[in-house]
Amino acid sequence: MSNFQLQTTTAMRSYSIAFSNNASYRIGRHVIFWLVWYLFFVITYSYQPGNKIIGYPLFLAYTAVKMLVYIPVHMLFCYIIIYLILPYYFLRNRYGSGICLLILSLFATVCVSYFLSEQLVLPLQGLFRLPLTRPPAFLAAVTVGISSFVITAGFALVFKLLKLWFIKEQEYEILKNKKHQFEIKFINTYIQPNFLPIMLKKIHSFSIDSSPLVPEMLQKIESIVYYMVNDCNRQHVWLDAEIESIKDYLQLEKLTTNKLEIHYEIDGDTTKQKISPFILFPLVENHFRQISDQISDPHWVKFNLQIRNQHLTLEMSNNKPVETSNLFSYETNTVKLMKKRLELLYPGSHELKVIIHPETFLIRLALDLKEVVK
Repeated sequence: MSNFQLQTTTAMRSYSIAFSNNASYRIGRHVIFWLVWYLFFVITYSYQPGNKIIGYPLFLAYTAVKMLVYIPVHMLFCYIIIYLILPYYFLRNRYGSGICLLILSLFATVCVSYFLSEQLVLPLQGLFRLPLTRPPAFLAAVTVGISSFVITAGFALVFKLLKLWFIKEQEYEILKNKKHQFEIKFINTYIQPNFLPIMLKKIHSFSIDSSPLVPEMLQKIESIVYYMVNDCNRQHVWLDAEIESIKDYLQLEKLTTNKLEIHYEIDGDTTKQKISPFILFPLVENHFRQISDQISDPHWVKFNLQIRNQHLTLEMSNNKPVETSNLFSYETNTVKLMKKRLELLYPGSHELKVIIHPETFLIRLALDLKEVVK
């Protein structure tokens, strides 16, 4: 069984009696449908005038036996529509042939019903001591038969179409979810830890100078890489894990950049919150890539993370560098991919803004953590 079929089966497992193709379930739902329909006919026709002649209990028995004669004809007509005319004609846009076959089947069914009335139902009336009542004229019988068979087949057809509609809806939802997951995986493959080659190059230069900071730098990189390799493949991670990786990255920037002053503040309880992995880190890294290698004078960067219930707000601001042309084209590939990723994981529950003030540059992400798509 394919993965798609398995998901469809799982999605409809709780509706087995209605949707399963297992033989016992299929037979069971058909038996239930026709049993209900048979009882409906028996009870409805048991209130005809004949019940006053022989008494209601005996007339009810007569009606029950009579309907056993007619029910197979109703079943035959319904199954011709559901398993022949509907799938092979109407669902394949062969409407003309389907309508002709439908009319022919209805006419043949009415003829069979009229024949059964003459050959079986009429003797049955004598058996139950009812006055013999011959069937009405053929044309009148056709009118009565058509209305009866159309009602029965109509109900069966409605159930069949509802079942087909529900299955298609389930398949559509599964395909939609598979497409959504594929898009997320596709985007994730393009969100790379771009800081690694840059940072390793810096550490290499420090190692040449025999800097005592090198072991700490390598420890920070090891911690970040461990998080990316082990936690970023999960659907959700603890917010603290994402924050710790950001703290390590900020510390690396502090250690490797002399002219960069970094401040960060975390407000609120982050211990009980979960987030999709690698949501905040790429934005922080991308923010540094836009400024850290282009500054030649003292520069400051501020990070403020605020948690209120399950609402997260991340603000990253810095004083504008002398060269600001790159700020007006801030839509880097990373930011574009992150926007798409946020739309997939937090649709309608996030807001990412880039705000350029006269003296400062601000990026603001607002995120409702409880609205993540699963």
